[in-house]
Amino acid sequence: MMKKGAKARALVTLLTDFGGNDGYVGIMKGVMLGINPAIKFIDLAHEIPLHQIAAGAYILNSAYPYFPAGTIHVAVIDPGVGSDRSILLCEAKAQFFLAPDNGLLKFIFHNHRIDRVIRVTNPGYFLPAVSHTFHGRDIFAPVAAYLSIGHRIENFGEWTSDFKRGNLPVLKMTKNSITGEIVYIDRFGNLITNILPKALDIVPGGAQFWIRIGSHQIKGIASCYANGGENEPIALWGSSNSLEIALNQARADHFLNVNYGDEVCLEWFDDN
Repeated sequence: MMKKGAKARALVTLLTDFGGNDGYVGIMKGVMLGINPAIKFIDLAHEIPLHQIAAGAYILNSAYPYFPAGTIHVAVIDPGVGSDRSILLCEAKAQFFLAPDNGLLKFIFHNHRIDRVIRVTNPGYFLPAVSHTFHGRDIFAPVAAYLSIGHRIENFGEWTSDFKRGNLPVLKMTKNSITGEIVYIDRFGNLITNILPKALDIVPGGAQFWIRIGSHQIKGIASCYANGGENEPIALWGSSNSLEIALNQARADHFLNVNYGDEVCLEWFDDN
């Protein structure tokens, strides 16, 4: 029941690797609606590759800037469910992030000033019977719902500075190269890297450059997917403003036989 005079934070996003066939996401929504019928749900993604924490972290980081203040982001990619891993409730950028302490919030922790981080420990906000396999239903859902009706963040547990911040992929730079890696593969098979446009500031003006991935080389950067011919990988700046490797109307990941963490190297030759 909503507290009288409480300010409801009724927008909740959900990010999981649960898929759509087993009812898990729907059950979580049912628990939350039983506490706050006014919640509005946004499904960010539920087809994250199983247990792929890095992919979930990327999607969450790509999505949250487009949501209003007060949004509650619930992220459950949790291969450690039932173990002694913690659950974190974080406030940053005027939004709230609820996730297991496994690196899923690494971009949030590294890129922003964190206002508060709570280790969720108060069983008064859990369902009466907590399973060892479905904390999404038994802990994440009720905690998010009570937060949405104005319960104070500190009510859910204790303040903490001891949590897994995770490691962000780091660019390697030499006199004639920038080497990044694949940080996400979307459903089209496009390969999204951690190379941003500002990294190219070190490329000499007028220098020609190539992008090397596996045994393939790509010359220059295209403007759109349609620039690629049949079986011709291209590089372009994607919607997340990072360098993508793509194949026109086909999957670049399959064609190039690459996966998460594989290197993508931009090399140039300066004739001056």
